[in-house]
Amino acid sequence: MGKQYSWSKDIQSTAILDCSRRLRFNDRNKQFWFDLIGVKDGMRVLEVGCGSGHFLQMLKKNFDIEAYGVDLDAGHIEYAKQSASQNGLDINFQVADIRDLPFDDNFFDVVYSYTVVEHLPFNDFITDQTRILKAGGRVVMMTVEAKQQAASEYDYMDEEIYAYFDGVVIDKPDNIGIYSPKPKDKLLGLNKYDFDNIKVEFKNLLYYCPDNYFDDVEFGLFEIDMARLSTIADAEFVLSHSTKDTKEADLCACVGNINKKFEKRKELFLSKTQVCDYQTTAVCAISGTKK
Repeated sequence: MGKQYSWSKDIQSTAILDCSRRLRFNDRNKQFWFDLIGVKDGMRVLEVGCGSGHFLQMLKKNFDIEAYGVDLDAGHIEYAKQSASQNGLDINFQVADIRDLPFDDNFFDVVYSYTVVEHLPFNDFITDQTRILKAGGRVVMMTVEAKQQAASEYDYMDEEIYAYFDGVVIDKPDNIGIYSPKPKDKLLGLNKYDFDNIKVEFKNLLYYCPDNYFDDVEFGLFEIDMARLSTIADAEFVLSHSTKDTKEADLCACVGNINKKFEKRKELFLSKTQVCDYQTTAVCAISGTKK
């Protein structure tokens, strides 16, 4: 067997995943996600592949639901439990395999996932979710359509930052993202498992654009800081795989340049200078109702 990976230790730390989730799921755009998932008060809701649990916390704060989250990574679940407890939220988090979910048949009203379906064969992904859904329950699969992504980069210090990445080879699991089924394949898969009311939705999410928030300084600075932390996370992940003897010094210098980049970005934002840096992504949501 090949190397056994822990996502939170080898791919992306839970704190960094949480930073990314908070940038994409927040009070400014929450209705975008609520419309895709279709959660209502009184439902019993499960997120598979819940990561840091931030998405479920957002749902729990806005709806009167029974909330459950599972993830195969114990590090993610430990973080999710601590975060929910600190925020006074009653959410049931547990380590579990999507292929063997620890719930009774016909238990949930909604089961949803975000960027999970692409990491395992579709039959493995959907079989147990079908079992635990009530008749009339809804499954929602959300993926990011990478080819639809667009970004107008704020490139101050980028040459200095990315120079440290040259020649670094990333060691990661070979199966990450390799099962990305086309929308048609997921639709056919849900038909095979006897779902109806099957539909596909594509929505474009603008999740970073500080210039939109000159009238809301707190939120504009939040977006900039989340982008800073995400950029640092990328650097930490890439440079941790460097074979150079100087990799610790390289990371320190690289992070220093990243901080300079975003301190300058804050200065420009606070002076209301139009930079027009933005990040968007197309989200594909495919859903169906269990017969």
